[in-house]
Amino acid sequence: MDFAFIMQTSRVKPRFPNADITAMVDKIGHRTAALLDVSPATLRAWIRGTSHPSAATCHLARLLTTGDLSEILGTDWREISITPAGLLLPGWKRPFTPAELHAHFYAHAFRYRLEWECKQLAQQLAQEQNRNEILENRLAELSWTLGESRKRDRALTG
Repeated sequence: MDFAFIMQTSRVKPRFPNADITAMVDKIGHRTAALLDVSPATLRAWIRGTSHPSAATCHLARLLTTGDLSEILGTDWREISITPAGLLLPGWKRPFTPAELHAHFYAHAFRYRLEWECKQLAQQLAQEQNRNEILENRLAELSWTLGESRKRDRALTG
């Protein structure tokens, strides 16, 4: 999935000039500037149309206003939305709370880390086993050479 459009930094005129920002101000009110991390003066300029927010800001405003993730992430997310109660998935009776999402993310990250560490240890073990095999072969070679050397010494002295 291509997320490049989310990260767009150039200033563009929204499809419906400032409609997303205006809808967000109408819905959220005085917290809008803080949520978008801009000054109230910048927010007023966007609403008046004297300047325009970035495409990313418009996407964020639309997401915060509608909760529709498909607006930003594409049609694969069309039935998933964000509500004040949390992330709402189709087929679930209630949304996932931020704490539940955090717990799921942490558990997944923990399992991923354990899997990665197991793979790393398996690779190290394979390398060590290969190294041990080389050392055992070298030891056998040196032991045989030492034995042959002792036989020659006894034959010369004996």
